[in-house]
Amino acid sequence: MERLIATRLILAIPILFGVSLIVFLLIHTAPGGPETVFVDPRSAQTEDVARIRENLGLNRPLYVQYAAWLSGLARGEFGRSFVTGQPVQEIIRDKFFNTLLLTGTALALAVVFAIPVGTYVGYKPSSVLNQLVTVLVYIGSAVPLFYLGLVFIYVFAVRLGWLPVGGVYSVGSEASIADRIKHLIMPAVVLAFSATPNLLRQTRAGVLNTLTSNFIMVARGKGLRESTILVRHVLPNALYPVVTILGLIVPHIVAGSVVVETLFSWSGLGRAMVLAVGQRDYPTVIGLALVVSGAVVVGNLVADLLYLVLDPRQR
Repeated sequence: MERLIATRLILAIPILFGVSLIVFLLIHTAPGGPETVFVDPRSAQTEDVARIRENLGLNRPLYVQYAAWLSGLARGEFGRSFVTGQPVQEIIRDKFFNTLLLTGTALALAVVFAIPVGTYVGYKPSSVLNQLVTVLVYIGSAVPLFYLGLVFIYVFAVRLGWLPVGGVYSVGSEASIADRIKHLIMPAVVLAFSATPNLLRQTRAGVLNTLTSNFIMVARGKGLRESTILVRHVLPNALYPVVTILGLIVPHIVAGSVVVETLFSWSGLGRAMVLAVGQRDYPTVIGLALVVSGAVVVGNLVADLLYLVLDPRQR
């Protein structure tokens, strides 16, 4: 297990390097530039635009700019925002907890709902609930996150008034855990809805495949109760592929958080990324992309380690 961790950490270095290089090249080749935030490009003088680009260091060749950014990264610095002048690592620090809270809650909700329900419908494939779950899987796979979020806002915030429209907390009121939870419910549920179909499908398929195994027939032949067979024999074997797919769901949730945070005005890394891209804030975009990519790498590593813990044969 130690060897796996060391190998994955070593492989993460070229992965993150490649991500930073691709993002760096893409954002620099996109139309427009950071100078459009400070001046109107239609009326600005050429010398004004040139002076702004020189002050930001954008008049240097791209390889020089990238080398300078890598040099700062080696010192633990991601550069400074072109727009606010704030160090990018401070922006990441301020937003990271909110994104972690949102994505962690969404993943927990998806697991808590999908695994019990998927186990039940896999154990009883002819039940009415199995048909409802099939419909849910199709809907969850087809409905875009932004549309589902708009429906939630209209129903629960506008029409019923049960939940706030957006934000992390209520402005002008005393911060409390209850207030944070109220603001978290809608974005977390919407984000969890995007991950639930895959977990449901994999859990149901794992249970169905395990039930046809020879050792299940042997257990029934010994006269074991169905509840004992389900808990001791079916679930441990059926959940192996579910743990594996968790490593694929983590990037899906992280990507979905960009849409959800923007829609619900949730002050996290995803929303900061959207704002930085719109403002051509190069250091902030690259720094956020690197952190998000690192989170995906860590999520996949945790899923692999969990799989090794659950399945002694792999060890």
